[in-house]
Amino acid sequence: MALYSWQDLISLRVFGEVFRVFGGRASGWATGIADLRQKLDGQFFPNLWGQAALFASQHSVELVNLRSTSLHAAALVVPLDPHLAYLANHAAENELEKQMPLPLLAPMRTMR
Repeated sequence: MALYSWQDLISLRVFGEVFRVFGGRASGWATGIADLRQKLDGQFFPNLWGQAALFASQHSVELVNLRSTSLHAAALVVPLDPHLAYLANHAAENELEKQMPLPLLAPMRTMR
């Protein structure tokens, strides 16, 4: 059983990117990241490709389509594709690790 959902992981990765790139106090982003996590609930993973988290402030976020969004004020935009790709690639690797390898079978002898 997974300890964290993919929504949790995306939220934490976005938080990590925002904090690494822009700095500031981590606690200052708590409300905005919680809002992101809530907005990811009920989303279908593949539908998030091409989307971004748009923070108008540290306290709220909108999920927007990168191609059709026009900004009318300052905002912090974090594309989700790199985070989705990371999870998709690692999930695929983990699924392969969970599969049992086929044993090497010696040639079967037929009984006569």
